[in-house]
Amino acid sequence: MQPPAPPRKPIELDSTLLDKYTGDYISQFVKEKLTIYSERGKIYCEVLGDKYELFLESESQFFGAFKGIGNIKGSFNEDEKGTVKNLVFDFGISKIDFEKIK
Repeated sequence: MQPPAPPRKPIELDSTLLDKYTGDYISQFVKEKLTIYSERGKIYCEVLGDKYELFLESESQFFGAFKGIGNIKGSFNEDEKGTVKNLVFDFGISKIDFEKIK
């Protein structure tokens, strides 16, 4: 039997770094839009009328839990100029790419 994974420890980022992740994202796979926003030094995802806190593990990696789905992890990805181009949610059995549109 495997030992339990160590607990995840979220980090805090400067609001300037959080702001570069904020905006609207859309997935061509699930045809759904979501909004990432920051509030009081925390980052959130709003989708289908529900709000979820995302916990940053590094400058670009995050984890959280979504109602009806469970634990998720993911990453924000930048282009060569440092502009956020998308985020990827990893649901364990599948990954879904959301392109930043605004």
